[in-house]
Amino acid sequence: MASAPSLALLDLVVRFSAFGILLLAAALLLRDAAGSWAGRLCAAFTITVAAYLLCSSSEIRAALGPLHLAILAFCLAGPAMLWLTALALFEDDFEPGVRHFLPLALLEISGYARALLPLEATTAALLSIAHELAIVALFGHALYIAWHGRLDDLVEARRELRRVFIGVVCVIGVAIAVVELWVGTGTAPQVLEFAAAATILLTAVALLFQILKVDQGWLALSPSRSAAPAMQRRPSLVDRPADPATLVSIERAFAADRIYRREGLTISSLAAHLKVPEHQLRRVINQALGFRNFSAFLNHHRIADVKRALASTERARVPVLTIALEAGYASLAPFNRAFRESEGITPTEYRRQELASRTQDEGSAPVDSENL
Repeated sequence: MASAPSLALLDLVVRFSAFGILLLAAALLLRDAAGSWAGRLCAAFTITVAAYLLCSSSEIRAALGPLHLAILAFCLAGPAMLWLTALALFEDDFEPGVRHFLPLALLEISGYARALLPLEATTAALLSIAHELAIVALFGHALYIAWHGRLDDLVEARRELRRVFIGVVCVIGVAIAVVELWVGTGTAPQVLEFAAAATILLTAVALLFQILKVDQGWLALSPSRSAAPAMQRRPSLVDRPADPATLVSIERAFAADRIYRREGLTISSLAAHLKVPEHQLRRVINQALGFRNFSAFLNHHRIADVKRALASTERARVPVLTIALEAGYASLAPFNRAFRESEGITPTEYRRQELASRTQDEGSAPVDSENL
């Protein structure tokens, strides 16, 4: 085992190596993906991890002096940035609002209070525990976000990213937070600090490797004709075109059979019904029909079915709940939420507008809205 001075030197080498790699990765993310919230937040999280490498080392903190307090702001933001990154990556149509940044503000306030205020030992310990528990909660919820939508996700690249996110980023983050909670207000053992830094370095190298993937065209390499077939990349599932037969089967099942009316229909059960591989079904719905998750695909058909029923004068006295259940919804609450997100108004308001428009066009008396 390395001696204490050797381990300390090795720890510094690892930390500054990872620090430089992470800053480079953040710069590349901002260059290539700054047009999306996912890209910006991922870059911001990468910067906070780089800051953590500095803040979590007692030697570096002592060398930085007062500058450490400025870097501390980035270090404290890490868990909140990870949580926001998970939302941006795995929640479709994510748009951050003020409420999304409240955890960030709380972490900053509690972190600087621990660092600057002369608190009593008991108060400091309680604040430290509350701070670390908030970190665990943010990491845990980010893990849940990535795990919860895995079955519903139709984007193959994002499904793979969920596994990476769960297996590397969140698990490591939760482990570090739990260790720091166990250490409390004291100083972590040097070997533990080194292990955390080494883990971050390996993760940073893997991240940079993915960002810096290059092809022969970028390197201006032109393989000979005889070697070209052997050097061609094998098409991935994402590259392969959508199967036309599967698309026809989907359209028949939804238009003619109205399979979307089955309560609890999942991508797996639909694949079994159509007798096609699940990965092939996901690819067709995503690439050919343009949906990023299966719930949105189901809601598209169910809402269209409901709209036809609500606009029908023949079904004007049928309760909205009955129509929702017929379309495949298990209860009224998720149906109302999905309908409002799709149309911007409630089902009752939609029915009233449609029936009023129809009766006006037909010149007949308005339909009784008792059951609307």
